[in-house]
Amino acid sequence: MIKVMIADDQTILAEGIKSVLETSDQIEVIALVSDGAEAIRKIAENKPDVVLLDIRMPNMNGVVATKEIKTRWPEIKVIILTTFDDSDYILNAINYGASGYLLKDINAESLIGAVKNAMILSVPEGHDKPLKYPLMFSICDVLLVNKIDVMPYFDFDLDKCREYVKKLNPNITIIPISARTGEGIDEWANWLRTQVAEWNK
Repeated sequence: MIKVMIADDQTILAEGIKSVLETSDQIEVIALVSDGAEAIRKIAENKPDVVLLDIRMPNMNGVVATKEIKTRWPEIKVIILTTFDDSDYILNAINYGASGYLLKDINAESLIGAVKNAMILSVPEGHDKPLKYPLMFSICDVLLVNKIDVMPYFDFDLDKCREYVKKLNPNITIIPISARTGEGIDEWANWLRTQVAEWNK
């Protein structure tokens, strides 16, 4: 069972997301909170597997909360929630270790899939060390592979990763990145800007 926390100051929206996620028998929403500071307190009490964070909240926004969560609990996956062009906020959150972002008008199937995808290969079999960065996530048909920081934990190389992912989604865009060297960040940022421009048309 994947334990999920939702942090959003819009109560009605948070309740709606909770209702959608709990249609999956693999997901349990363990807490609804209204800001990042409250999320930190609740995580300390009952650690979730995935935290959905609104990008803009009072007291502590999603970017600051992501940094705090990934510093204190690197094994917890963070997905950013947004309603409009927050590209700078999103990039900062991803730089701090967020697994990806979702637009709040995402359909139910994609929302559930995003939460499940955040957990894919989060800790390799045979390893008990939590990964500092998630290996891969596929949101909006893009997959980031953190090859330098994460690949050494796995028995398969980048080509094998590509082959596996393409079988699941032949149309996916794959961008190898490294949080250590900065490789691929420009390509990822350009892809994101293009998507934001398309959404705003």
